[in-house]
Amino acid sequence: MSRTTVRAKEAPLPARRRALGLLLLAAVVLATACSAAGPRARSEGPGASATTPVPPLLPAVPASGAPQAPLPTTAGLSRTLAARPADPALAGRVSVVVVDPATGATLLDHRGAAPVIPASTAKIPTAVAALTALGPRHRLRTRVVRDPDGTVVLVGGGDPTLAAPGAPPAYPAPARLATLAAATARALGAGATVRVAVDPSRWSGPLTGPGWRPSYLSLGNVRPVRALSVDAGRVRPNGRARPAPPGDPAVAAGRAFAGLLTRGGVPVSGGVAIARAAPDARELAHVDSPPVAALVERMLGTSDNDLAEALGREVALRVGQPPTFAGAAAGIRAVVAGLGVDPGGLRLVDASGLSRDDRLPPRLLARLLTRAAGDEHPDLRAVVTGLPVAGFSGTLRPRYARAPERVGAGVVRAKTGTLLGVSALAGIAVDADGRLLVFALVADGVPVTRTLAAQAALDRTATALATCGCR
Repeated sequence: MSRTTVRAKEAPLPARRRALGLLLLAAVVLATACSAAGPRARSEGPGASATTPVPPLLPAVPASGAPQAPLPTTAGLSRTLAARPADPALAGRVSVVVVDPATGATLLDHRGAAPVIPASTAKIPTAVAALTALGPRHRLRTRVVRDPDGTVVLVGGGDPTLAAPGAPPAYPAPARLATLAAATARALGAGATVRVAVDPSRWSGPLTGPGWRPSYLSLGNVRPVRALSVDAGRVRPNGRARPAPPGDPAVAAGRAFAGLLTRGGVPVSGGVAIARAAPDARELAHVDSPPVAALVERMLGTSDNDLAEALGREVALRVGQPPTFAGAAAGIRAVVAGLGVDPGGLRLVDASGLSRDDRLPPRLLARLLTRAAGDEHPDLRAVVTGLPVAGFSGTLRPRYARAPERVGAGVVRAKTGTLLGVSALAGIAVDADGRLLVFALVADGVPVTRTLAAQAALDRTATALATCGCR
């Protein structure tokens, strides 16, 4: 059984909750520091890095009969949240699931079994699948090889965080194209004129997902899904815009690489072609991404669609599915089922939640978060450490700024999800008695003009969980 509760203290409730919130944040910082090391040197393999064991999310309850925080009851939660589903901003249609992760008991389930459009909360099963199938220490490798005919081929390894020169510092530190080009130039020797090609063949299938709006590309929500890109195909490293019309991010990466080679003393002739590297090509250099745990934290914290689709493809390859949208969805479902979580109602068509064709029951989100919050699956800890902190980080940083939801700032951690007509929030909160609760809230009938109001309504609901003893 997971041990995620804490013993109730004698301090006043507000002080106790602040202390627990700080304790939770401290555990998150420590776990993040343990898992999010930067890229490794070229001598190390993708899965070779070692990390310090991740500590428990919260201290275990003392043994020998020490008192535990009171367990919320279904009746208490129902009373506290009774008016929430009827909030006009949610159009009276919201799913609410609350689970006690210490016991696995479902404390409240209102429409939790009904499949809904999850929006970006679909990244939670993607994160769980990536950490389970690939492992938190696995890294995505970008290689440069030389074919027998002399062509230098940049081979994509699925890392959308590969950064171009000029990209601002980031945490975790990404692999950089300039590092790869410099190592390649050293291996080739100055003065050698070469041809450059790119090989994005690691993934296959359509470049855009079923149900994706064309504006997703032009607005910068996502790039065409390729196994090779630099700065996730952005026009500027620190911007959001993508080329319009969208070009091939693999070719753009090849052109940037060729320019770096030329500046490094290795002239490049001709244009950049797309070609599959020869099986007997000789490796010249490689760079590795940050570990999957760090990629998951970034994906969840900033709701990064490119990372979600990349991790979905890599899950597909690891479990024997084709590296396509359909293969990623099938792979995620298979891994979720392998964890003992019922995948009934889980019908994904992408790994990011961008498609309105995605469906999942909110009950599934709560169960996956319960697995991640417990101590029996330490490899899943990045799912929790990656959740945005209300009022402080990621997609929740601008929220929880006004009363009454301001009380939840620093205490609620949750993945957000927003599409036209959909608003979702799924994560964890420490209640007024010091009990850790997992929750999933999805409203899939939001009036188009009430998106911000719906977000505030869900924030108030999560805050109500964090401020009640609910007994």
